[in-house]
Amino acid sequence: MQRQIILAGTALSILSSGLASAANNPPRDNAIVVISPSLEAWSAKVFKDLDQGLRYPSSLVGMPTHTGVVAVKFNCNEETGAPVGIEIQKSSGHRDLDHATMRAVKRISTLHPLPRGLSNNQKYIVRVLFANSTEDLQRKSAEMRAEAARNNAWFTRSGNVAMLELAPMGS
Repeated sequence: MQRQIILAGTALSILSSGLASAANNPPRDNAIVVISPSLEAWSAKVFKDLDQGLRYPSSLVGMPTHTGVVAVKFNCNEETGAPVGIEIQKSSGHRDLDHATMRAVKRISTLHPLPRGLSNNQKYIVRVLFANSTEDLQRKSAEMRAEAARNNAWFTRSGNVAMLELAPMGS
C-alpha cells in the first residue's frame, strides 16, 4: 500500500514586485511597485512551500499507515512574514503526524506578500490530510476543499472575520 500525503490549504502565489526606473533617471526617482496577489495565487505558493517542508514521520515508516487530518493555526510575523504562534487546532489523533505538520508550517519562510484584505494578525488555518489510498485521498480532499470554500466565503464580502482556512487547489 502506497503512502500518500495531501495538503489541504489555500494555494498561495508569489507577489510580484518590480523596480521601475529609466536608465537616464537619477536613483532618487526609483520606485518599487508591488502587486497584491490573489487569494488563489497566494494559497498556491503557501501550499507549495508547505509541501516541500512536509515529511512523513520516520518513526512511522514500516508500521501500518496512519491517516488523519491535522489542522494547524498560526499568524504571520509582520516584519518577516514567517508563520508565528503555531499551534495544533485539531489533532489527527497521532502525535507524530501532528508534529510533522507543525514542523512543515515552521519551515515556510514567508507568507508575504499577503493578498489584499488579509493582515499579519489574521488567524490562518492549514489542514493536512494523511491518506493511505487514492480513493480516500480524492474523497477527503474534495470534502476539505468544499468546507474551506464555505469557511472562506467572507473573503469576497466586506467584513472582518478572524480566520482564513487554507484548502488544496484543483479538482
